[in-house]
Amino acid sequence: EGEISWYDFGKDVIKLTDIQSSINTIITNEYPTPAKKPKSTVKSKDKIVHSFGWNIVSWQISFESYFKI
Repeated sequence: EGEISWYDFGKDVIKLTDIQSSINTIITNEYPTPAKKPKSTVKSKDKIVHSFGWNIVSWQISFESYFKI
C-alpha cells in the first residue's frame, strides 16, 4: 500500500484505458542514457503522510477514480 513502480504504473494505465499495448521490464543497465539512474524508482507517499499527517487513499483507488472521470 502506498507504493508503485513505473512498471506497475504503466500496466495499470494500459488496463484502465484499454490501450492495446504491452510493457516489458528491463534492468537499468539495459536502458541507454548518459545519466545515472537510481536502483529503485518506486514512488512512495510515506514522506508526505508523515510530514503533514494526511490520510491519503491508496494509489489504486485514486488512479481508478481518475480514469473514470
